[in-house]
Amino acid sequence: EIDIIGTYIGAVCLIIGIGIILFQNGTTMSLIETIKSFGLWILIPFMFIVVGIIQLVKCLFLKNNKIYNRKK
Repeated sequence: EIDIIGTYIGAVCLIIGIGIILFQNGTTMSLIETIKSFGLWILIPFMFIVVGIIQLVKCLFLKNNKIYNRKK
């Protein structure tokens, strides 16, 4: 069993974070210039990416969650 809604939310967060960086990367020549152009605001797309990865790993690979233990 996998958590479909949690997997979907994780994938959407991951795509949003990567998409924000790629959209900005279209206006600059390199990834380092993109990060410099964001300044401190780069934390927002990175947080989207981190939350998306954590959510995907939790929903796809960790089967011993409290949610699953309550259902049994």
